[in-house]
Amino acid sequence: MRKTELLAPAGSMESLKAAVNAGADAVYIGGTKFGARAYANNLTEEDMKWAIDYAHLHGVSLYMTINTLLKEGELERDLYDYVKPYYEHGLDAVIVQDFGVLKALSEWFPDLPLHVSTQMTVTGAEGFEFLKDFPNVTRIVTSRELSLEELQNIRNTTEFEIESFIHGALCYCYSGQCLFSSVIGGRSGNRGRCAQPCRLPYDVLENGKRISADNEKYILSPKDMNTLEILPQLLDMGIDSLKIEGRMKRPEYTAGVVSIYRKYIDKYMESDGKDVKIQKKDIQDLEELFRKRGYSKGFYVQHNGRNMMALSAPSNEKEESERSAYMDSLYEKYVENQKQEKIKGILEVSTENPMKLLLQWGQLEVEVYGQTAMVPKNRAMTAADFEKQLRKTGNTPFEFEQLDVLVSGEVFVPNGAINELRRTALEALEQAALSKFRRIALPKQEEERNNLESPDEQEEPWQPVFHVSVETKEQLQTVLASKLPQSIYVDSSCMSMTEFTDFCKQPECSGMIEKHGMFYVLPPVFRMETAKKYTEEYKTLKDLPWTGFVVKNLESYQWLLKMENEKPVILDANLYTFNRRAAKFWESQPNVLYETLPVELNSKELKDRGCEKAELIIYGHLPMMISAGCVYKSLKRCRKADKRPLRTEDYYQLKDRKNMKFAVKPVCTECYNVIFNSQPLSLLNQKKQVEALSPRSLRLSFTLENAAQTKHVLECFEKNYIYNVPVEDFADFTRGHFKRGVE
Repeated sequence: MRKTELLAPAGSMESLKAAVNAGADAVYIGGTKFGARAYANNLTEEDMKWAIDYAHLHGVSLYMTINTLLKEGELERDLYDYVKPYYEHGLDAVIVQDFGVLKALSEWFPDLPLHVSTQMTVTGAEGFEFLKDFPNVTRIVTSRELSLEELQNIRNTTEFEIESFIHGALCYCYSGQCLFSSVIGGRSGNRGRCAQPCRLPYDVLENGKRISADNEKYILSPKDMNTLEILPQLLDMGIDSLKIEGRMKRPEYTAGVVSIYRKYIDKYMESDGKDVKIQKKDIQDLEELFRKRGYSKGFYVQHNGRNMMALSAPSNEKEESERSAYMDSLYEKYVENQKQEKIKGILEVSTENPMKLLLQWGQLEVEVYGQTAMVPKNRAMTAADFEKQLRKTGNTPFEFEQLDVLVSGEVFVPNGAINELRRTALEALEQAALSKFRRIALPKQEEERNNLESPDEQEEPWQPVFHVSVETKEQLQTVLASKLPQSIYVDSSCMSMTEFTDFCKQPECSGMIEKHGMFYVLPPVFRMETAKKYTEEYKTLKDLPWTGFVVKNLESYQWLLKMENEKPVILDANLYTFNRRAAKFWESQPNVLYETLPVELNSKELKDRGCEKAELIIYGHLPMMISAGCVYKSLKRCRKADKRPLRTEDYYQLKDRKNMKFAVKPVCTECYNVIFNSQPLSLLNQKKQVEALSPRSLRLSFTLENAAQTKHVLECFEKNYIYNVPVEDFADFTRGHFKRGVE
């Protein structure tokens, strides 16, 4: 039977001890930089080294999180020196989101295992297939939105280790695809500083009228995941690592959750996979540990729905005094108590030779010598005297399971000498156990920077090239009538494949496509059912006169390769290229024409990263969330069976406490929601600043606009960027991160 790892969170030293002592096989933890929980009590370098040793001495692996996006300077200036001491000390793996980080760590530390974070939004077998050529990548953490069927499909098609969440908080948005906190507050979830706006109350409006009840304000707040009752199914399919969320939670939470899941994983293994009955008390204890939002089985058994959402305000149902008794017992058992490994010892004492203490721990042996015993002046010491002193292992990783003391003749040894022998022996045993984990890092090899031309070195002055993306037929018709765009990106939600086919049969269509270039935008999430659907429709899609494709995820890119597509591919901003290494990686991939610049970098950071080979979004309501959850289904009913097309003006809106309104687009064909920022990003009247970056092209992104609004935006940017005519700014807009950036 495949061994399954129980992986626990640790946001502090106490949580680390709690996880190890409660039975975790591995622990993930953040250091002082580059982790997705920047506000956790993350460990200093000294503490991290102690944590690595503590884990290893107790047979536990330790993984460090570098699961954020790194800016150019951070990656090239700081990353190597940050990781090097932990690598040399024996760090077991690093959890990574950023492709630039993935490439750099593979180069600098070629034998360091890398785990692909859930922040990379790997949702299907195609994503696993894409990552197979990274030699250091040994494990991929799946998106929390996947079903049991999807996990099984991945298990059947990959040799990668699979890590999946089994307990803890759920984000409303697909991990790695959330810009909500970043857009409205400048605290980026991709940088570990999420302000959790999904946990705030919102009114839901339909055509301007509130349709949500007073007890339904927490519409973006999912219940926590609790999979104890379906644990056998996860174990049956051979998931390699079962992950508990909770680096921001108390050590008692870690201890309690780990101990309960440990209990049932062991029962399952001992019974050779036979049914294991879950005790009601253990369900109650799990609920006791964290009851603010309630629990569901997550997405494993259903795609979305009202019963997965908290909806009402979070609360602690138990009185603190009632909660504390259980919490106190966990703290006493798993945090205060020192975990010690069982060892064997043989002590030989005589007046002829120095004391010899042999320690055995598994296959490991150490032998140390102390002072020679003296002839006693008064009472001779017994074996029991020596044993009593040696067993005082105190706050060390070891305790004696068996200790034999061999005394020859009458002897006396001062207690201090016995204590020193014990300390020396235990330290020697500890060092011998840890020495196998130590490594020596290779010197850092400087990455040759891309030879990107600066604007003043270019032979020709920079000229703006406009591309336009559309999501509705109305927008498409308006854009087609404009002379501004060189290319048009048509979102998959714009029309059905049949409608696309009919559109392309129009006599003027070939001229439109030849004139503008038209790219088909594949869905932002490309899961198993979506892949099946597009595979069935690929012949139709291939035969349509598209110039190429825009992709937003690993799965759709790999799927195109699998289908032997030869048309050019544009990477959207969802596939973050925060640094030159990430950009360089994607530039080398088959069929990639160019990538889209991240929306979270400011102009200085964009300049440092290099823009000459990439596209810059200069207008559009940015998508702040892409979610498997559905606001429509959570409140009323699923719209999937509703054949009536939904106009942009009919989208539900989320109204926050500041009366800001965020449109919610349901894409029922692929079953996801997109939540848009209320204010469009606009770099109108910023041509000089944009020109200083010399991007390959500029994008106007239309999502919520009607025909008149679309036409107005096109005309404004044409006047401003093509004819250098100052134009009055839009009534309501934001510069986004172009000037401010994120931390």
